[in-house]
Amino acid sequence: MNTLPASIRDMAQVLGWPATIAFVRAFGGKRVYIPKRLTSAGVAIFEETLGVDGAAKLVQYLGDTALNVPACRSALNHARNVEIVRAYTAGKSINELVERYGITFRHIQNILKCTDASAPESPLVQGKTQGELELKIF
Repeated sequence: MNTLPASIRDMAQVLGWPATIAFVRAFGGKRVYIPKRLTSAGVAIFEETLGVDGAAKLVQYLGDTALNVPACRSALNHARNVEIVRAYTAGKSINELVERYGITFRHIQNILKCTDASAPESPLVQGKTQGELELKIF
């Protein structure tokens, strides 16, 4: 299982996994400044990604902070790969998966050979507690 940085796990406790995933996908690998107040012009970009409520929680939790957002590439790739295996098992063709994920036919074949969809998943796939619905991030 891919381990996530503590900062992302902490953020998920405040924002929830769907909003955290959206935040990482939008800002992963970048340094972002979280404004001190919701009235700041810089909040609009967070409202687009997280919605008004999510942006309010982010400002309350991390306001007036410059944040280096971890890219979490390994966890995101693992989540994508598990989703690919499940879609293929459910009857999607490799060509359909190529179109959906924008990766090559050969790469999908390699993913299908090397990814164990029954292995423990990253929280980016399974949600923060057992029994939650699977989160679709792609």
